[in-house]
Amino acid sequence: MSDTILGTWRNPPLAYVVAEVGISPHYSIAQFIPAIQQSLRDLFPRTDEGMEVALAMGASNQTTVPERVWRLTTPDKGRGVHIGARVIALHVTSYQEFAEFAKWLTRVLQAVQDSGLNPFVERTGLRYIDYIIPSDGHQVTDYLVTGLRGATPPGAGPLQTAIWAATYPFDTFTVNARMVAPSLPGTILPPNFGPLPLTKPSTMLAAEERSKKSQPFGIIDTDCIQTLSETFNAQTLSAKFAEMHKCVSKTFKALISDLAVKEWVK
Repeated sequence: MSDTILGTWRNPPLAYVVAEVGISPHYSIAQFIPAIQQSLRDLFPRTDEGMEVALAMGASNQTTVPERVWRLTTPDKGRGVHIGARVIALHVTSYQEFAEFAKWLTRVLQAVQDSGLNPFVERTGLRYIDYIIPSDGHQVTDYLVTGLRGATPPGAGPLQTAIWAATYPFDTFTVNARMVAPSLPGTILPPNFGPLPLTKPSTMLAAEERSKKSQPFGIIDTDCIQTLSETFNAQTLSAKFAEMHKCVSKTFKALISDLAVKEWVK
């Protein structure tokens, strides 16, 4: 099993982090890729080109159109930059603390700004994926605060799966928290989540192993978003992501139980 972990906690449940900047469709983006690639070559020397399907709105219907994307990754594939006509994002499955993540993200944002691409920003998002891998003698729900454990009808067998979601406003940001605990059979990733092919950390591998054995585990998906309408500015965006991280951290800590703190943090 991989020994890759995220964060400085003693036994961190974190598996995947992605910071995303949604931009107004920029169809001439290909001409700016060489400049971005060169600026980030010391951090992300590997490059892969591909295609992804995007929705295009017509006068009377929606159609799907293929669009080129570029992915710049580290040699160990612990970090990756996704660049497309609609999204610029940093994906990470290996880091020690947010300050380190923020430094990489600032480099990516600055490279985009220096390239002359000049995209128009429509939204930002910071998403964290954590896994609940219960220790011996504990249930998945033991790691959530009491209010999230639900009810058990008289005469019912063990809880098979449960889904809980909530939305919290934080000034100009919104945090969407989703928990699948226990997870749906065969479900390793939360809905509407498209990861890059990065190195899988130990928590994700543990969840996959439990899924194969039909053993319960849980997913905590914490996603902070902000709707914007402004020109791209690396410094401003970096500051926004720092504030978004605080919102995600507050929300996550409010959702987990004392047992989770004891096993993961202390």
